[in-house]
This record gives sequence, structure tokens and C-alpha cells, in this order.
Amino acid sequence: MKRRFSNSSIKAVIAMLLSVTAFSSGGYAYASASDVSQRKSATIGSEIHGTVVDSQGEPLIGASVIVKGTSIGASTDLDGNFILPNVEKGTLLVSYVGFTPMEVKIVPGQTYNIRH
Repeated sequence: MKRRFSNSSIKAVIAMLLSVTAFSSGGYAYASASDVSQRKSATIGSEIHGTVVDSQGEPLIGASVIVKGTSIGASTDLDGNFILPNVEKGTLLVSYVGFTPMEVKIVPGQTYNIRH
């Protein structure tokens, strides 16, 4: 779909861009906030959450946390936190630039505090 924005407000352009609910790239799925909130109620399985920090206890911003062998993954936020919905078993693969990737066994109901 081709659209012209020469006479549109910035607010209208941003609203149109954010209206795209989901797309994928490189095997990972990305979704808008509205799409995630709508799907959250339909999600089956456990939610995995935790924090990734360095050896000094400082949060690793943007560390990659992926369920090994799947496309389920997330990047850590400014506080090193991550959330992975609908995961019940497997292994977490945690990686960060300049660090050796590490694997962590998934245990249902556990909060993960990963020191990388």
C-alpha cells in the first residue's frame, strides 16, 4: 500500500506507522503494544522473567535471551529485565556483545537472576 504524507501531521504519520500490529525479521517476531495485550489473555503456558547482570551486578542492557531452538526471545531492558511469555521447558541462551554465550536450564516458576 502506497501512501503520501506530505500534508499529514507528524502525529498522524506516527499513528499509521504504529498501527502495524506485527511483522517478523530474521526469525524473530515483533508486535505492537496493542497486539501483545490482546494476545496476552490468550497465551497458554508459563511466563519466564528475570534479570541479566554482569559480574559486578550491573544490568546488561540489550542482552539477548532466547529459548534455544525456537524463535521465542527478548532483549533486556534498561534494568537488565526480560520477560518471555508462553514458555514451559527448554534452555535459555543468553548472549551479549563481548561476553561468552551461556545456557540456563528452564525451571517452571523460577525467577532468573543471571550473572553473565
